Amino acid sequence: MAKALVIALARFGDLLQSFPAISDLHRTSGGHEIALLVPDDLVSLAKLHRCVDEIIPFDGDELLHIMRLDQAAVQQGVASLVPLFEAIETYQPDVIVNLTHTRFSGVLAASFPDIPVRGRLIQRNDDEILEPHWTRYFFSLLESRSCNGFNLVDLNRKIASDQCSAFEDIDISADHQRHVAEIIPAAAQRIRIAVAMGANHPLRQWPVPSWKETIRLLASEMSAQVVLVGTKSEIADAQSISDVVGNVVVNLCGQTDPAQLAAVIDSCDIFIGQDSGPLHLAALLGKPCVGLYLAMASAWDTAPYTSHGVTIEPDLDCHPCSESGSCNNPICHAVVTPEIVLHSIRHLLTEANLQPVADVSIKNTVFDPSGCLTLAGQPKKGDQLRLFWRTALQGLFPSTGTVPGFNKNVNAEIISQYRDNITILEKKLLEAVQQSMGRLQEQLDRGDYQDTLSSEIFSLADEFSSFRPLFDLYRIECFNSSAEYFSPIEKALAAQENLLQRLTRIQRLLINYTAIRDNQPEFALYNDAINA
Repeated sequence: MAKALVIALARFGDLLQSFPAISDLHRTSGGHEIALLVPDDLVSLAKLHRCVDEIIPFDGDELLHIMRLDQAAVQQGVASLVPLFEAIETYQPDVIVNLTHTRFSGVLAASFPDIPVRGRLIQRNDDEILEPHWTRYFFSLLESRSCNGFNLVDLNRKIASDQCSAFEDIDISADHQRHVAEIIPAAAQRIRIAVAMGANHPLRQWPVPSWKETIRLLASEMSAQVVLVGTKSEIADAQSISDVVGNVVVNLCGQTDPAQLAAVIDSCDIFIGQDSGPLHLAALLGKPCVGLYLAMASAWDTAPYTSHGVTIEPDLDCHPCSESGSCNNPICHAVVTPEIVLHSIRHLLTEANLQPVADVSIKNTVFDPSGCLTLAGQPKKGDQLRLFWRTALQGLFPSTGTVPGFNKNVNAEIISQYRDNITILEKKLLEAVQQSMGRLQEQLDRGDYQDTLSSEIFSLADEFSSFRPLFDLYRIECFNSSAEYFSPIEKALAAQENLLQRLTRIQRLLINYTAIRDNQPEFALYNDAINA
């Protein structure tokens, strides 16, 4: 069996979002033995995945601390990497899958030149190679996030492997199950609901009074036993809720390691939380989930990866906001109410229809025929753009199980607009390319050819903003090659060619849309399920 080294030097939730990709690597393409490189404080979480054969821990904080001391400490910092390199060389992987996307992980992946890499790779001359094409798409999302229709788990899976497999591979030990029985009182005939109030950014944090009212409603209207989970920083807020609601609340904040947390969530009937690690853990355990997506969090990006999920997010012009921005009036916190959360829980438990709510989008999580997660339910501003580019990119970058064409949730008006605009854009783009090629020798002599090529084509990006994902892919490919030793001009020319080919491909998909749609029984069934 081939060996794969997966680089996952990430946070708690990010590591969980790589778990399905690890399952794919283990089960597809003849199968792989898996070694997982993780931060040393997440080793216990990594051990939960039954497909991981070996774990290589790495203390990145210690390395940063050493190298910040002074310039002379750099040598000491580099020396601290020796055990890491020795561990990788001893394992002898046949492929490296880099799912971290940081500069450090890219340099690390390139340190083993004889081993093929999927994901980001940064060579000694600072050249970047991003393979496969889904890796380049991932990096383009820094600019095109508002057009993204793919869950980040699916992008990890597409980067790691060309095939999908079963992915619920978390092991809960009998010892941890017994521990849960000891710390959570039995509550006969009560539904048990896990609640994680925490978020990794203050603007994503739903106010404590809203959580308090939600938990009061769960206890009074659903006779639920509520188990609060989270970090030590949430103990005080959790205790204030427990003091008000009473003994139906079990406060376990700050009292569980990752394995114990998994066992606690697994013992519950349903999970409620914000976009956070515990939410992704609950999804991978197969638990019905309700996820709240406030501020910069987007359900399209990080919805719970399960077919038993509900996402709640504001339907406001300012949502999702920028990661780097600030907000003095987070109205998104107010439009999501405890009553909406309660309604979503009842929907999951009884399969009652989701009712539309003003200024809020509530959706179910659904897997499409290609095996990718999507959202179905109350439309939100911008959803049509996301759905268009989701189906367009599946056509541009086909993989096993991909269904061609546009699904029926992309409305006819959007299809018509793109068909009209793409012909105009293609003509102007060809003119821009011809102009830049005509001045190529002059640009080469000046040494600024790449900037000129990019700026000429990017002048069209503002005029045709609805095609931004294609222009951002072009930008990425101008500076990051898909093969080794591309010169700057070769990168730019290859990026131009890819841009033109992708436009042509989308044009064909649009022209054939009606014929393809009418001959897609599997998509018809999928859309019937979504619209039910």
